[in-house]
Amino acid sequence: MTAFDGPLQEMFLPIHGYVRLYAEEVAVINHPTFQRLRKCRQLGFAHMVFPGAMHTRFEHSIGAVHVTDRIVENINLNCRNFEHKSKLPKANNNVDLVCRKIDDNVRKIVRLSALLHDIGHLPYGHSLEDELEHLDKHDASNRLDLVTNAQFGNFKWPDSIREKSGQNREWIKIKNSASLRQLVDLLYRKPLKELGLDTKLSPMRVVELVASKGPTSAVENGPEMTAWQADIALMEKVAPVQACRDIVGNTICADLLDYAYRDWYHLGRPLYEDLRLYQYMEIRAPVTEADDHSKWDFVINVGPEGNRRLDALTDILQLLETRYKLCETVLFHRTKLAMIALVDRCLIEIRRLYLELDLRADNLGEDLESPEEYLRHEAVDLLLRGSDDSLGEILKKLARGGRSKSNQEKVQNALRGKVQAKRRTSKPKKGKSAEVEVATLFEDDIADDSLTASSSLPFPSAGAVDRTKLIDDLIERIRHRQVYHELTNRRADEFPSMDVEHIVDWYKWPSDREALLHMIEHHCSLPSGSLLMYCPPDTRMNAKVAEVKVLIDGRIVELYTYEKENGSKEGTLTSGAVGAQLRRFQHLWKVRYFIHPDVWESLSEQRRITLVHIFKQLATPEKNGAAKGILRKSLEPLFNEFAGETKQAARGGHEMPIDSPILSDRTQLSNGVPFMFPE
Repeated sequence: MTAFDGPLQEMFLPIHGYVRLYAEEVAVINHPTFQRLRKCRQLGFAHMVFPGAMHTRFEHSIGAVHVTDRIVENINLNCRNFEHKSKLPKANNNVDLVCRKIDDNVRKIVRLSALLHDIGHLPYGHSLEDELEHLDKHDASNRLDLVTNAQFGNFKWPDSIREKSGQNREWIKIKNSASLRQLVDLLYRKPLKELGLDTKLSPMRVVELVASKGPTSAVENGPEMTAWQADIALMEKVAPVQACRDIVGNTICADLLDYAYRDWYHLGRPLYEDLRLYQYMEIRAPVTEADDHSKWDFVINVGPEGNRRLDALTDILQLLETRYKLCETVLFHRTKLAMIALVDRCLIEIRRLYLELDLRADNLGEDLESPEEYLRHEAVDLLLRGSDDSLGEILKKLARGGRSKSNQEKVQNALRGKVQAKRRTSKPKKGKSAEVEVATLFEDDIADDSLTASSSLPFPSAGAVDRTKLIDDLIERIRHRQVYHELTNRRADEFPSMDVEHIVDWYKWPSDREALLHMIEHHCSLPSGSLLMYCPPDTRMNAKVAEVKVLIDGRIVELYTYEKENGSKEGTLTSGAVGAQLRRFQHLWKVRYFIHPDVWESLSEQRRITLVHIFKQLATPEKNGAAKGILRKSLEPLFNEFAGETKQAARGGHEMPIDSPILSDRTQLSNGVPFMFPE
């Protein structure tokens, strides 16, 4: 391994042992932006079920550097072996596709990209972004810009970094407040200069091209996509961009080969890591286009016909099984998903509160046109400053209106207006003022002398207090791991005549989940907040290992594609194991519905059955009002059955009617916070 300037430094990690790092990489690791990853757990809420799952993205990111370098080292070693065997017959050596090496400068960039591949992550990022769609993706350009441009004026850099960079003038400008982007651009100028890219692309932009997914399809023809494609084309003149992307984070990649073993180690079930697969990793290119970097592919060479490397196929299947087991056992454990659903409902209600009170970005200098945009902006800002353990406090601050003082006043005035309206119709408790009643809604957090009522702000709808109480209840349940009871679940094949992608497209948006849950709560006269749901956003259920590119019979093809093409032939590569495993992944896909345990306990057996049938009968209408009305109509018999059972129970006196005081808006649930009916 060739260092930039001077000796390598070492860091000891579980799984890999000593990881060797360039001094420049250590400087990046020591930056406050990277240190923030210490506060983001790798497996989110999994520690609620598996107490050992406390490892962080900080540890994983450094581990990914080690795996990346191991991959590159084996690619170059295999290329040298290929060159030594070049005199063998063409049919035995696949020489139509020649081997290529990764040079030292590209190697440094790929290592840096692996180090920073998770830099945009927030606490519980995968849940809030990928699973629930409340926030933008962690590797989107706007998130990376926000994170890497953050300034830290109270952090001073040692002069040794200036000596490493050799850029005294630039160093003077940034040494007392360097953002991560400035630091990377300063330290990695030399490798880009040697590649001939220093005047065309910044080092941090190169990292984005390698480590991020790029612009979404929504901006396919926009300026962002045009700039992305132009920069990719520039980099491809000197480096194999797609091959580098595949090494860092695609199918079988540094990301997977670190977390697959790291996650199980911390879960308490360590796996043995077989390094044999690395010996089959290569970069191949057509012999006629060997100098065209866009044609280079990162592949697993499974050998020519008659000399198959069956152990390579076994290792690929083992990784697929490891990924499946992680999904089945941990990622989609029902308790973990119940916690995610609690956070989802909490954010849904906060979103509704922002819309009701018309909370916007006041005097923040932000181009935020709607309450939803303001909520996303505030959530990202608070999460970047916070940690997994501060999620409850972050949700509390969001429920108070975010950082804007005027929005905080709007929330307080809404609550005061509701309390004052109640005081006009009912006598307040002796010795307790309306202001005290409002303050108790937020406990001690709301008590701020700088926030005063403003008579110029109108009182919003009377539902603000009720919604705030519900939000507080949900936050307390999140803090204390008080999960809801799983009511029922539905696999993809239980949605008759529906395409799974259609189902995901319907349920993945918070506004659609809100509409569904509120509709059922309303028509079943259940207290608001009684129901939660979780819908996996990825129909493949993280099964992309099967899409790894393999070199076979003189061509490069995805493993699953090859298996499909040859599925009817005898002696396929895996004898159908890949297809069978992918079907197992598909069976993991379920929409889950949860119910508050106190509400569940209050229902008779018959009403429980009816409520389960309501969810089992759900379809996914097209996104228009008429179709939603049809959905509601189709469920009316079950709604009537649910209501009829309630009336019959009330007349017979053998069950608590739904409108009894025990389930009214005065009901005290297990944590002392009342539930409210929708208005």
